Amino acid sequence: MKIKAQLNLLLGVGILFGVLLLQSGCSSSKSTKEIPAVSGFDINSYLGTWYEIARLPHSFEKGIYNCSAEYTLRADGRVNVVNKGMKNNKESRAEGIARFAGDKTIGELKVSFFRPFYGSYRIIYLEKDYSAAIVTADTFDYFWILSRERDIPEEKINSYLEKAKSWGFDTQKIEFP
Repeated sequence: MKIKAQLNLLLGVGILFGVLLLQSGCSSSKSTKEIPAVSGFDINSYLGTWYEIARLPHSFEKGIYNCSAEYTLRADGRVNVVNKGMKNNKESRAEGIARFAGDKTIGELKVSFFRPFYGSYRIIYLEKDYSAAIVTADTFDYFWILSRERDIPEEKINSYLEKAKSWGFDTQKIEFP
């Protein structure tokens, strides 16, 4: 009986992995690879708390507000990621891990909240003082404006939205939780 349960588990994991591969291979979303991730990136300056100012909507953030992400360096050089927000007046929390996608001076990471599966985290704009950032993934379906402060001036938000529009993001869909 124990062997049958293990085989069923392996089959389930295999099916899930197959579905994920199929989805990633058949994605109809346009790639963001033409937008370079920031260079001259310093992970130590990026660590700490970031507040979500704006985002493209996704099911995993539906109904979540007062969002923040905290990044801390691990001894092995990877980064702990803790995303928090409020939903129905209760804290919603997701913990993950990030590693560099390549060169450590390029703002491109791979992040996982469900290991062994990693997703792209590409910092495509970063203020020189690390006070605000624009982040995407591999496709135009993902977009966030992050800030060290909970609120930023409207003119700053508008300038970030103009950048996003010039890159090809659908700024009409961006929400401000």
